[in-house]
Amino acid sequence: MATPELRRVTDDEWVDYCRFWSGLFHEDPQDDEARSWRASLPPERCLTATDDVGYIASSGALPYGLTVPGGATLGCAAVTIVTVRADHRRRGLLRMMMRRLHDDARANGEPVAALYASESPIYGRFGYGAAVPMQQVRIRRSHLATIADGDATNVSLVTREAFVDLAPRISEAIGRRRGGMLVMGPEAWDTHSRNFRGKRPDRYAVVGDRGVVRYRTSGGEWVDRVPDAELEVMDLFAVDAEAAADLWAHVAAVDLVTEVSAKRRPVDDPLRWRVADEARVRDRSRMPLFVRLLDMPTALVARAWEVADRLVLDVTDAFEPANAGRWMLEAGPDGSTCTCTRTEDEPDVVLDVADLASLWLGGVAPATLAGAGRLFVRDPATIGRLRRLFAVDLPPWTPFDF
Repeated sequence: MATPELRRVTDDEWVDYCRFWSGLFHEDPQDDEARSWRASLPPERCLTATDDVGYIASSGALPYGLTVPGGATLGCAAVTIVTVRADHRRRGLLRMMMRRLHDDARANGEPVAALYASESPIYGRFGYGAAVPMQQVRIRRSHLATIADGDATNVSLVTREAFVDLAPRISEAIGRRRGGMLVMGPEAWDTHSRNFRGKRPDRYAVVGDRGVVRYRTSGGEWVDRVPDAELEVMDLFAVDAEAAADLWAHVAAVDLVTEVSAKRRPVDDPLRWRVADEARVRDRSRMPLFVRLLDMPTALVARAWEVADRLVLDVTDAFEPANAGRWMLEAGPDGSTCTCTRTEDEPDVVLDVADLASLWLGGVAPATLAGAGRLFVRDPATIGRLRRLFAVDLPPWTPFDF
């Protein structure tokens, strides 16, 4: 059977197209929800193919930015809605779509791509590495109420429009200090802030101009005449720890809630150490953000470096061979002197581009990759040099899904 031809999606078919890929994610969006995605996900950045039955594949890229250590923002193709219908698997469609998405990203000046991988081994072969680790936390509201130095009276409920006005500015401020933060345009923020499927509306609150929170509740069946609603924090970020504590205190003050959860929290979240009994915060690893270095030298030179050093990297990259080979990375605190150029020198480090992506933002330690047999050095002391070079004050984080 011949491989169907990929094509770009048109405006006229947008709602039907969204229904197709949503169905493969076992979702059923309403037309107004599907139309809202159009504002942040340009059809011209979306791909599909069809047969006599209908759509057989989908993929797209949101035109986002991604912050790097030092505060710079790089153009980032946020790859999303990747599906292939079950009866068309193993025919090269996914590879074709990833190739086209990467080519589009380069044409749009985006040196990196990112995605969330429901099945991560699929994307390793395309050069994506887990770069932004995250965690999910759960805590009983009664234990959250013991948070130190949190003052709920500093927090005010606001409209969704007020949230959308303030949240990007706070996110931008955080991104100047922490890599891995996705940078979205107004249309994406509008879509992100909505709750199309919940039975109850989202609530939005701010602490001055320093922090924002968005949350929703579910349950509340009053089993045995006891309230048992759950509150899920969708967004909670602030420019300082005191504002974050105030926002958590506000969440803890919501009546008739027994359990509080938050799905995308940074791995260095101080919440555990703010409450009276840190053991009451139950956390577990959450799906990380995977990053792909499309233009590896540009991505490396863009970030800030903690120390001066010179290392030769021998990089393998089966899917984007322009990145493959030996590169001399000369980096240091003075960003104007950072370079990444071809060399014939003997390598200090041998690794795949996916593992370099894991190192890039400081989210994964070089010793971890070496211990897993994914990074190789001639001199064991090089592990320490890599750690110092890629070190960051704050681990990467992004609170946004896509």
